[in-house]
Amino acid sequence: MTVFPEETTCAVCGAKNEFHVLGSFSTFGPPDLDLRPAEMQRSTMPFWIQKCPSCGYVASQLSDPAPITEEWLKAEKYTTCDGINFSSDLSKGFYQQFMIAIQSKDTEKAFFALLHAAWDCDDWEDDENAKHCRQTACLLAEKLLSSETEKDENLSLIRADLLRRTGQFSRLIDEYSNIQYSDDLLNKIIAFQLEKAKAQDTGLYRVEDVTRK
Repeated sequence: MTVFPEETTCAVCGAKNEFHVLGSFSTFGPPDLDLRPAEMQRSTMPFWIQKCPSCGYVASQLSDPAPITEEWLKAEKYTTCDGINFSSDLSKGFYQQFMIAIQSKDTEKAFFALLHAAWDCDDWEDDENAKHCRQTACLLAEKLLSSETEKDENLSLIRADLLRRTGQFSRLIDEYSNIQYSDDLLNKIIAFQLEKAKAQDTGLYRVEDVTRK
């Protein structure tokens, strides 16, 4: 993995700060069933967002504009992450990225920010907040899927994993038992998800757990 310093100007307050930016990395092995990548890519998460030390704005790049103000960033709702006490600053940063995306009406960005927050919560064994992030992400996934003219099969499969990881076994079984995907591996993954849902298993699994069966 390589990183390099880069000066960035905050799109909200105009402050200039230097951040370490991700250059190159390698990935070894298949992802988790919610598509979290294998190492070493999964260890690059701290580089996925930048937070302005002056105003608290969070974005993939602070130069990316958003329809918010410094006053909005000072609100207790934002600074406390809706009152959620995360175990890590990275989880908090991803959640704030989600809040900004919701304010910007960018449902897709909000969904992935929450998913990333859940992944970091997993790393910190912050199970309660990981579940909360996944439950909210699941609602956003439903919104995205309902608005698409052509279903995103990867997003559909991520939603299945979110349902299982949050203990919504009946919904997963009811809604996915008759789904057929365009790819044999995807069909094997959903069959695996259904099997684990029937066993009421909320554990973390990777694609290799499916392929080795």
